[in-house]
Amino acid sequence: SGGEREFVAHLARAAVAVGCDALFFEVHDEPEKALCDGPNQLRLAEFPAFLDSLIRLDRAARPVS
Repeated sequence: SGGEREFVAHLARAAVAVGCDALFFEVHDEPEKALCDGPNQLRLAEFPAFLDSLIRLDRAARPVS
Protein backbone atom coordinates (compact mmCIF):
# COMPACT_ATOMS: atom_id res chain seq x y z
CA SER A 1 0.00 0.00 0.00
CA GLY A 2 3.02 2.29 0.19
CA GLY A 3 1.90 3.64 3.53
CA GLU A 4 -1.51 4.64 2.23
CA ARG A 5 -4.17 2.72 4.13
CA GLU A 6 -6.91 3.49 1.60
CA PHE A 7 -5.24 1.14 -0.90
CA VAL A 8 -5.04 -1.90 1.40
CA ALA A 9 -8.58 -3.13 0.72
CA HIS A 10 -8.26 -2.69 -3.04
CA LEU A 11 -4.93 -4.51 -3.19
CA ALA A 12 -6.15 -7.34 -0.97
CA ARG A 13 -9.31 -7.85 -3.04
CA ALA A 14 -7.29 -7.87 -6.26
CA ALA A 15 -4.90 -10.45 -4.83
CA VAL A 16 -7.73 -12.71 -3.67
CA ALA A 17 -9.57 -12.35 -6.98
CA VAL A 18 -6.57 -13.65 -8.93
CA GLY A 19 -6.07 -16.61 -6.59
CA CYS A 20 -3.61 -15.52 -3.93
CA ASP A 21 -3.56 -18.13 -1.15
CA ALA A 22 -2.16 -16.01 1.68
CA LEU A 23 -2.27 -12.40 2.80
CA PHE A 24 -0.46 -10.51 5.56
CA PHE A 25 -2.11 -7.61 7.35
CA GLU A 26 -0.98 -5.30 10.08
CA VAL A 27 -3.85 -4.34 12.39
CA HIS A 28 -4.01 -2.10 15.43
CA ASP A 29 -6.76 -0.78 17.64
CA GLU A 30 -5.50 2.78 16.96
CA PRO A 31 -3.22 2.81 13.89
CA GLU A 32 -2.61 6.54 14.30
CA LYS A 33 -0.92 5.81 17.64
CA ALA A 34 1.05 2.75 16.51
CA LEU A 35 4.77 2.92 17.24
CA CYS A 36 5.61 1.80 13.72
CA ASP A 37 3.86 1.24 10.39
CA GLY A 38 0.69 3.02 11.50
CA PRO A 39 -0.14 4.30 7.99
CA ASN A 40 -0.14 0.69 6.71
CA GLN A 41 -2.32 -0.73 9.46
CA LEU A 42 -6.01 -1.49 9.37
CA ARG A 43 -8.26 -0.74 12.30
CA LEU A 44 -8.76 -3.84 14.44
CA ALA A 45 -12.48 -3.20 14.93
CA GLU A 46 -13.05 -3.21 11.15
CA PHE A 47 -10.86 -6.21 10.39
CA PRO A 48 -13.32 -9.11 11.02
CA ALA A 49 -15.89 -7.74 8.54
CA PHE A 50 -13.15 -7.03 6.00
CA LEU A 51 -11.76 -10.54 6.38
CA ASP A 52 -15.25 -12.02 5.92
CA SER A 53 -15.61 -10.06 2.66
CA LEU A 54 -12.29 -11.47 1.43
CA ILE A 55 -13.37 -15.01 2.30
CA ARG A 56 -16.61 -14.56 0.34
CA LEU A 57 -14.66 -13.19 -2.62
CA ASP A 58 -12.22 -16.10 -2.46
CA ARG A 59 -15.06 -18.62 -2.49
CA ALA A 60 -16.69 -16.89 -5.46
CA ALA A 61 -13.44 -16.62 -7.43
CA ARG A 62 -12.30 -20.22 -7.05
CA PRO A 63 -13.41 -22.81 -9.56
CA VAL A 64 -16.09 -25.24 -8.41
CA SER A 65 -14.71 -28.77 -8.14
